[in-house]
Amino acid sequence: MDKEKKLIVANVIDTLNETFSGADLNTLLNQIEGHKYFLDKQLNISVTFEQAAFSWMENVYKPIALEMDNFLTIVSFSNKEKNQLFFELCDHQLLLSINSNKTIEAHYAVQNYCIQYGSSIGKFFSHFVKKTA
Repeated sequence: MDKEKKLIVANVIDTLNETFSGADLNTLLNQIEGHKYFLDKQLNISVTFEQAAFSWMENVYKPIALEMDNFLTIVSFSNKEKNQLFFELCDHQLLLSINSNKTIEAHYAVQNYCIQYGSSIGKFFSHFVKKTA
């Protein structure tokens, strides 16, 4: 089964090759495994790893990737590789969600990350468009 999971993650990498490379395989495998765990709990059934990978792409990757392409994020983190920034944003969104005991939307999590950790110009612009969770 582990070989099958790695093949599924390799397909995810092929699909999202503008963000990830083969070096990200284990990190993505762990992310999808974590997503599967929460799906299983939330739905009260056991979803397949393939179903979890599809759900991860739709519900985790796409919302964050969309926010990564906005002006504020690009300006705030112009020195970071896309994969590195993506994983940092995912971790930040999860931390905010845990701390607030509710699901935090990608838009708010990315904006909050720009304000806290972005370059000075990114922080400056982020304060003008700040929205609440």
